[in-house]
Amino acid sequence: MMTHRISSALPPTVRRSRKEDGTVLLLAILVLVVLAAIAMIVVQQVTMEIRNAGTYRIAKQGYYVTEAGLTGPLAQASQNQNVFLGFLNTNDFTVTNDAISPSFFDFDTWGSFGPEFSTPDSGGFITRFSDPADTRRIPGYSTVGFCYRKYTVTADGCLGKGCLKGTGIDVDQPDTVQHRAEARFVSQVYLGPFQCGY
Repeated sequence: MMTHRISSALPPTVRRSRKEDGTVLLLAILVLVVLAAIAMIVVQQVTMEIRNAGTYRIAKQGYYVTEAGLTGPLAQASQNQNVFLGFLNTNDFTVTNDAISPSFFDFDTWGSFGPEFSTPDSGGFITRFSDPADTRRIPGYSTVGFCYRKYTVTADGCLGKGCLKGTGIDVDQPDTVQHRAEARFVSQVYLGPFQCGY
């Protein structure tokens, strides 16, 4: 009896190695996904740091604008007290930077705030003096025969988009709130000396 073997044209089955079953491809895709997620987190952190640094610069410049709102009118008062007091009386005890000088701040690129600060389109301060209270006493000074006028000074400063130029008054623009800085200083100020009983 003759037996015939049936032979197949297919090669004998060989067990596949690990490299050929797709595990390496799957691991490579997982590594790429993890790296992409880390890159997205880093980009978000850098973006927030840049935004915070820009916000800090604007806030710092807004602080200086408000400081100018406190010291600018006082410098004017120290030059000629009688004229300044008359100016306060006629302007409802309010001083703006435009009242001191129309070009108090230079908003050009190389102006008051420098090229590293994105050029603000507006800004300024408005300083309000309270009604004066006459006093014979000033902290730290001997005031024999002299009187002083005591004011409570409130300086409001605004810098950036949405500020009314020259006054420091905020104009309602909620879409530009991140590009604006506002600050307020309150101080007790003594102007004088004057002869008592003037």
